[in-house]
Amino acid sequence: MESVSKVIVVMALAFIFLTYLLLIKKKNSIISILLVGIASSIILNTDTLGNISEGFGRSVGNIGILVLLSYLLFGILKSSKAIDSIGEGLLKVFKKGREELGVALIGSVFSIGLEKEMSYLLLSAPIESMGKVKGKSKKILGLSLGISVLIVSSLLPPTAGPYGVAKLMGIDLLSMIKYGLLISIPMILVAVFYIKKYIKFEEDSINKAEDKKVFSKDKKPGFIISILPIIIPALLVILKIIFLEYDYIGFFVNIVKSLGEPIVAMAISVVLARLILNKYIDNNEDYVSEAIKKSSSIILLIGVSEFLAMVFRATNISEYIGSLFIDYGIPAFILPFIIATFIKFIQGNEIVAMMTTAALISEVGLISNINPIITALSICVGSLFFSYVNDGFFFLVTETLGIYDMKDKIKSWSLLTVIVWIVGFLSLVVLNIFI
Repeated sequence: MESVSKVIVVMALAFIFLTYLLLIKKKNSIISILLVGIASSIILNTDTLGNISEGFGRSVGNIGILVLLSYLLFGILKSSKAIDSIGEGLLKVFKKGREELGVALIGSVFSIGLEKEMSYLLLSAPIESMGKVKGKSKKILGLSLGISVLIVSSLLPPTAGPYGVAKLMGIDLLSMIKYGLLISIPMILVAVFYIKKYIKFEEDSINKAEDKKVFSKDKKPGFIISILPIIIPALLVILKIIFLEYDYIGFFVNIVKSLGEPIVAMAISVVLARLILNKYIDNNEDYVSEAIKKSSSIILLIGVSEFLAMVFRATNISEYIGSLFIDYGIPAFILPFIIATFIKFIQGNEIVAMMTTAALISEVGLISNINPIITALSICVGSLFFSYVNDGFFFLVTETLGIYDMKDKIKSWSLLTVIVWIVGFLSLVVLNIFI
């Protein structure tokens, strides 16, 4: 490993230069991140080709396919007008003026058991049909969805991050879910309030009466049949997690475990949508080509962001910084929070931040000095800090919502993750008083 000081200097310069390129010079995000990543990798003497292969391979082979399948699903739902039926049905549930909170609630429920990428991609389709409601913006609704999905999937098992932390801390999963849910509520409420009150986009400043969504009177599928392709893959993934957790065995269980793989479940969603909505689909629309076109740039952005993260991950700087905080004797209550925060900022991935921090804390035996629930949730909340260009979810949310300007990305999504990070920590301070 290169000297720690060299890694820190290179990392700082890389982010400063990237910010300059993206914010000031407004250069192409994909090219800028790729070039900065290659330069950093060469200076730090890491395996450049290996980092590129692993970064792109992981994103394209997993999240990238999910993105493509989600756009195919969206294309089918839109072409068949099923998306209008879903939007119309959801709008009947939400009270006027509370659409953002309603979307956040749906995102929270769907995120239990699903990784954030799949939850967001499954639910982003109905957002399109609600985007033209008078006084509402697709971007605002989408941010409400994205942040609720991020919070719940980062705090509540059985998603991978909080599940792994709970296991390392020796915490009962039901306790983790109960207290994780308690602190997620104020985080989501504050996030939705901030989104409604303070996030504005230039093109959304005027909402004319004629912009109100008018649902087609033409023949279209009903709400239940329209939403089935969204619900069924989510159920398959959740069933798989339950079967794995409780070691169920049997022929049916094995089938569900196979079908519950996120990519397989999403593929089933696309096939199911095509079959049950076939008679409603407009055959003049080439939704396949459109899906490939729209998903390609997002997949590349996720790939380069994962590559940049891999460069600094390969230096093991995360473990060093974690050990450094421990050596300096920072108070036990905030130690896990701070370590997870710094590791997330360095390499961009919540799960890596959670698992690295949990392993470090467990190794030095600090969990005996503080409530293990507080320890675990401190790690999870810390991992939410400042989503930026080394975080694939940063691009997934902003690009699918049409937020292309880098300043808008940071002012909306990045700042939003900092706000929920602060609210989460304050909620933990209060929770620590009572448990």
